[in-house]
Amino acid sequence: MILYFTGTGNSRYLAEGIAKLTEDDEIISINEFIKTKSGGKFESDKPFVFVAPVYAWKIPRVMSKFIKNSEFIGSNQAYLIVNFGSLPSGTYAHAKEDFKEAGLEIKGFAGLKMPENYIAVFEAPSIEESNKIISNARDMIFEIADSIKNGNSFFIRSGKFYDKALSSVLNSIFYKFVLSSKGFHSLDNCNACGKCVRLCPLNCIELVDNKPKWDGKCTHCMACICACPKEAIEYKNNSKGKRRYYLRDEFKI
Repeated sequence: MILYFTGTGNSRYLAEGIAKLTEDDEIISINEFIKTKSGGKFESDKPFVFVAPVYAWKIPRVMSKFIKNSEFIGSNQAYLIVNFGSLPSGTYAHAKEDFKEAGLEIKGFAGLKMPENYIAVFEAPSIEESNKIISNARDMIFEIADSIKNGNSFFIRSGKFYDKALSSVLNSIFYKFVLSSKGFHSLDNCNACGKCVRLCPLNCIELVDNKPKWDGKCTHCMACICACPKEAIEYKNNSKGKRRYYLRDEFKI
C-alpha cells in the first residue's frame, strides 16, 4: 500500500512510479483525509510505503498529524520516500519518531531531489532543468522500487548526526514566522474556476464574490498558485514573474 501527500505533483509522480514498478495497485492520496481533518484505517501484509515532500527540513506537519491519527494494521514496517528542492536534512530522524508513535518502524528511507516548487521564496527551475531533475529521480525510483519489492532495507540521504537539531530550529522558525496565507491574492484575470478551492488540502480557500479568499490556515503546498490555469494568483510580490511548476506527467515505465 502506497500513501502520498502532494502539493504540485512531485510526490504523486513518485508514488505512481513505485506503484507501477512494485505492481502495487493500492495507491492512496491522503490529501482528502487531510482535507477532512481525519486519519484512516489501513491494512497491508507488506510494509506500507509513504511518499511526501519536505517542508522546512521535515515532512509536512499535516502529514505527521495524519500518520499519528491513523491506524495501520498488518505490517508494522514502512518505507518513507521524500522529495526536496534543496536538502532533506533531519527529515528521517523526525519522521522516525512520528512513525514509531503510529506503531511503525521505518525499514527504508530515501530522499530524492525534485524540481523546486516553493515559488513563495525560491525560483522554480526552467523546463529543461526540471526535466533533467525528474529524469534523475526517475532512475533512482527504479532502484528504490526494486528494493521495496524484494523487502530490502535502504537509507539514502538520511542525514548527518546534527541535522535533527538543526531542522528542529529551522522548522519552528518557518512555521512561526513564514507560514501564512496572508500574502496570497488573486489578480483581475481570475475566472473563478474554483480549482484552487478544490486543490487546497486544508480548506483554507473559498470563493467570495467570485474571487478566492484565504483564511489563514495554510501549509504553503503551492497547489493553488502553481495549478491556477490563468496564473492569476500571486504570493505578495515574491512570486511575480516566476515560472509556475506543476507536474502533470504520469510516470511511464
